[in-house]
Amino acid sequence: MQLYLHIGIHKTGSSAIQRFLYQNRKQLLKNGWIYPNHATRGSAHHPLAALYLEKERRPKFLSEYKHQLAGLKKFIKAHPQEIMLLSSEYFGAIENVERLKNDLCSTGFTSIKIIVYLRRQDEILVSGYNQVVKAKNETRKFDVHFNKMNWFTLLQKWEKAFSKENLIVRAYQKEQLTQGLTSHFTEILGLNDVKWEKPEQQVNQSLDLDLLEVKRLANIVEYPLSISTLNKINNMLTSFPQQKLLSKQQSQEIINYFSESNKQVAQRYLKRENLFDKESPKDEKEIFQGLQLEKVVTVMLGILIDSKRANHRHFGKKIQKNNTLLFLCFIAIFIQTIAISYLLFKIL
Repeated sequence: MQLYLHIGIHKTGSSAIQRFLYQNRKQLLKNGWIYPNHATRGSAHHPLAALYLEKERRPKFLSEYKHQLAGLKKFIKAHPQEIMLLSSEYFGAIENVERLKNDLCSTGFTSIKIIVYLRRQDEILVSGYNQVVKAKNETRKFDVHFNKMNWFTLLQKWEKAFSKENLIVRAYQKEQLTQGLTSHFTEILGLNDVKWEKPEQQVNQSLDLDLLEVKRLANIVEYPLSISTLNKINNMLTSFPQQKLLSKQQSQEIINYFSESNKQVAQRYLKRENLFDKESPKDEKEIFQGLQLEKVVTVMLGILIDSKRANHRHFGKKIQKNNTLLFLCFIAIFIQTIAISYLLFKIL
């Protein structure tokens, strides 16, 4: 039995790949591949991967899938003739890779290929922060760190378990994905000539930084803002100039810190000198300095409009009215704070 295991890593378009594979399961099956819908959360095999995380890092949802995980193993054994394809970025966070390998081999897999996409560390740091604030209710402010982003160390761990020839390493970078991410992925599988029923879709988009800061503040007071609401408001902010969290100097420091390990990855797994095409950060956007009044008002009005619709559907006009007053008060207080700050600045 053959297995292709896509391990992410986080923030390298994994959600887009997974949704594409899940929506094209019939086409995959026609071509001899199986992307199981057993033990999936969303479109990915997160429950299976989460089993191999350290106990303190396992997500709460895992207990809901115990019976499905047993069903997945039976399903795999019942389809020895097809090539199995499993995907979850949680696989990339596993420490005990050897245990995973032993379990996969005992299931019946005799050939296992590991697919991993790597992203430039300064980009993954920013994108990761955006994700944890948006989806995991993070309350801390952004800070620069260098933890767990040495890709050579990561790959050495997987190579030790599965051997170098079974690792398929690719750079997640626009310049290297000219045909699109899913086309690049299916080319790895040798399926680039297949006519897919469902095209690639953009998922898990990053939030505008003002909206992200509002979400972080909402997380502190535990005010719920759904992903759908955030995405709607995010689309309202596309006309504003985009900003960035890292200065050019900060980005370059991160790039320099990992330059040697990235070079080792490129030479060992890609037979070239550079892992990424562009090692210098772009400097087109301004640094995010804090909330901007015009954008915050747009965000608050967006939340208010979406809240009114939801409340009208679920809770009635009384709660709708209370939420309206709450948000109008918030906007008034914010404008007043800006005005006072401006006056103090002029005086001092």
